[in-house]
Amino acid sequence: MDKNQMNQILNQPLDAERIREGTYLSFITDFYTRNNSAMIWWVWSTALFFVALMVVSAVLFFLTSSTQYHILYAALFVASVQVIVLTKVVYFLCVMRHRTTRDLKRLELGMAEMHETLKAGQK
Repeated sequence: MDKNQMNQILNQPLDAERIREGTYLSFITDFYTRNNSAMIWWVWSTALFFVALMVVSAVLFFLTSSTQYHILYAALFVASVQVIVLTKVVYFLCVMRHRTTRDLKRLELGMAEMHETLKAGQK
């Protein structure tokens, strides 16, 4: 394979589907169109429960006058924030998992195609 063939392969124009593949909106729409209902329900129910716990603990923190209860409600608030952040990270990794495996398969196919092109060019 000479330099012109390599440049031709590398400089191929991107179609609309490949441009759309890298956006965050496409990651999320791909995740919601798949059969991930259990994961979606888990993420949203966990998030709503801990947001409610955060609100309740914040309100009770300001209503109480005992130092022990201040510590309790502050700890509940901080723990709720940590669980929500962890849930968000796990959710993001699940969204990215499908995209990453698809990109790896596409890379493998591209490498195999380039290998076949190299074999045909050497003959």
